[in-house]
Amino acid sequence: ISDSKPGSPIHPNPGHQRIITYPAHSKRRMDLAAPYIRQSPSPPAYNSSVLQRMTGLAHALAALLARSHFVVRGNSMSPTLRDGDIVYAPPYRLMRRPLRRGDIVVAHGPANSPDIIIKRISGLPGDWIEYGGGAVIARPEPPDGTDNPNPALVWPCDADEFFLTGDNPAESADSRKYGPLPKKAIIGRVCLIAPTHRLRRNSRTDSANRA
Repeated sequence: ISDSKPGSPIHPNPGHQRIITYPAHSKRRMDLAAPYIRQSPSPPAYNSSVLQRMTGLAHALAALLARSHFVVRGNSMSPTLRDGDIVYAPPYRLMRRPLRRGDIVVAHGPANSPDIIIKRISGLPGDWIEYGGGAVIARPEPPDGTDNPNPALVWPCDADEFFLTGDNPAESADSRKYGPLPKKAIIGRVCLIAPTHRLRRNSRTDSANRA
């Protein structure tokens, strides 16, 4: 005996229990089975344009670092910098802080000179520079001549000029010799120093100890 309605499929039911079946395409059947279906997570979608920009930025940064490191030759900046030290001087235009007195910069040498120099800024645009007694003095106005009667040791800095000097005056050829340099001659400001001379000195000491 079965209590199925006319037209519905008849299934053997020895226990006289009512059985409800749903077609394979039934939405009700899919809803009941959905919680038991394990769905694999879809892989994250990456924007190719973002990856290209990141790659280009990394290449530009590597090129900038390659062009921004310089090797010190000579001892004109001793004891701050020694021969063989490596400095990193990215273009100062990329930094928010303007150039200040006391900054160490890498610059092109005076006109008709292929040299690249590393010096310290002693005078800013608009300063009057006076040199005497081994000291460089920056004044906001021209000296009256009483402190330094030698006019050859006084330099005015124009609106776009900087006075550059070495920390070791006895071995430095700087603005005391060729005068202030224009701002366009400055390549970058030194922001990182690798004192490789200390490594070489330690290496020689270790070799001597081992010998």
